[in-house]
Amino acid sequence: MLNVGALHEGFVLDHIKAGKAMTIYHDLKLDKLDCTVAIIKNAKSNKMGVKDIIKVECPIENLDLDILGFIDHNITVNIIKDEKIVEKRILKLPKQITNVIKCKNPRCITSIEQGLDQVFILADPEKEVYRCKYCEEKYRGKQGGRMRKRNHVIPVRLNAKELRHLDAQTAASGLPREEYLRTLIMGAEIRARPCTHHSDLLRKVAGLCNNANQLAHVANATGQAGQESVDEMIRISKEVWREVKEMW
Repeated sequence: MLNVGALHEGFVLDHIKAGKAMTIYHDLKLDKLDCTVAIIKNAKSNKMGVKDIIKVECPIENLDLDILGFIDHNITVNIIKDEKIVEKRILKLPKQITNVIKCKNPRCITSIEQGLDQVFILADPEKEVYRCKYCEEKYRGKQGGRMRKRNHVIPVRLNAKELRHLDAQTAASGLPREEYLRTLIMGAEIRARPCTHHSDLLRKVAGLCNNANQLAHVANATGQAGQESVDEMIRISKEVWREVKEMW
């Protein structure tokens, strides 16, 4: 039985992996809350052996459950009132997360349009795979909760001409030098970063996709779609087609 102590009203995050409480504390921006937050590390657990616990003395509405579910959906959320657990919430992987992680694809529209929301969609719930809404780039940050370590270093000597060529290629790709070389080693195709015209085209296509998605939601909910939305999609489609013909 969880001992909630003197917590009168708030919530308790239970079954946190040992050593992860501080990471979750910062990811949820609990340091920004004007309330009492208690972190318990390495508490004994029959289920996990040891675990971390976070107690927060504020309403549950201040907690973003989608972010917490993305971080670790195995965490249990206990809602406290009058020093008693009145509700237990089981987390699940959110179907969509916004501005939590960033797309690392240099050719993605979000790399060009800095003000665009970073939106990721849950593509494979079983493997916990998220993909960028705009370019479908796979998010690679979560691999069993740990990044794969790279322990092997291979020194490479280049002359001035070879170095200039390498720098030009990495600059064109928009990738850091190490990531560019690793991508080549794995046999992946590397394309140049989009030019300004290409980025405009990507933005228009993204707008068309967003409108199509909204139109589908309206159609599913009401059984019909507004003429205004249809006209907007037709306008953007024609504009995109005009841009494509002019560029290619």
